[in-house]
Amino acid sequence: MIIRDQFDPDLRKRIKQKKQIAIIPVGSIEQHGPHLPISTDSDIVTEISLRFSKKINGILLPTINYGISDEHFPFFNLSVKKSTLSKMLDDICGH
Repeated sequence: MIIRDQFDPDLRKRIKQKKQIAIIPVGSIEQHGPHLPISTDSDIVTEISLRFSKKINGILLPTINYGISDEHFPFFNLSVKKSTLSKMLDDICGH
């Protein structure tokens, strides 16, 4: 189930009744040279997560497009601190 495509107002109940696995893809927006778009990492992890969620009948949450990519600092990237990403994932998971 792709969560962002759901309209059901009882979605929370449906999720709790079936104890499903939720998948949060985490990608990044960073340069890959002139031959690939800056969304390459996010696009790949989103597709892998989509296929996996279908295979296990899990819940696919929206991709987080901001990763930790300090190694790309001299080039274009949208990066967050490790603590920021960790806190975001903790908040999403309800911990």
